[in-house]
Amino acid sequence: MGTLFLLGAGAALASLVAVRLRARAALRDARTRLRAAPRVALGDLGTRRARVEGHAVRAGSVIAPASGRPVAAWRVEVDEEIGGAWHLLGAVQSRAPFVLAADGVRAEVHGPFELLLTAERSFELDGRQRPRDEALRALSESVALPVVDGRGLPRRLRFRERVLSAGDPVFIVGVAGPSPTPTGAYYREIAPTRSVVGTRRAPVLVCADPETLRPSIGPA
Repeated sequence: MGTLFLLGAGAALASLVAVRLRARAALRDARTRLRAAPRVALGDLGTRRARVEGHAVRAGSVIAPASGRPVAAWRVEVDEEIGGAWHLLGAVQSRAPFVLAADGVRAEVHGPFELLLTAERSFELDGRQRPRDEALRALSESVALPVVDGRGLPRRLRFRERVLSAGDPVFIVGVAGPSPTPTGAYYREIAPTRSVVGTRRAPVLVCADPETLRPSIGPA
């Protein structure tokens, strides 16, 4: 389904606060890197990491697990309620490529991804509950959290789904990759001629988060 990034499970409140602070710091760092990257046209993207602005196009059959919607990419964050506040435990996100349309050019965008997306839907459940939807049930089980806390009480979890939909404005930071091999109806319909890639150490930064895009990011 996706890649699991488990930031903490069954930790004490102090540890969860530290996780939350690290997550906020990581978000600020990602926004800084996005604004600092030089802006180029998609057709001019080379081996130096740069920022491209365009619109997302679906590629394949990626389905967001909470809403069941066809999307270009998705990310689900898992929080636990402790002391009346929500604390981030981990996240699962899609790994399939999507297509970026910009400057009259289309490119396949391949992960690994660092996704900054808009919150579309959230739902809460008692730790002993399991979602009825098969995809959500698999997602809940993939996090592998104990259903009760240290006092034997049910844990309360929140799942927040963030998506990149077809047509959404999106900024990416990455490098050019090999040209796609055109095969099948997919290429006749979408016709990507370039690719954008990332690595484990330098994932493709994908931003469709309005809080990050405001104020408008100008040329670097």
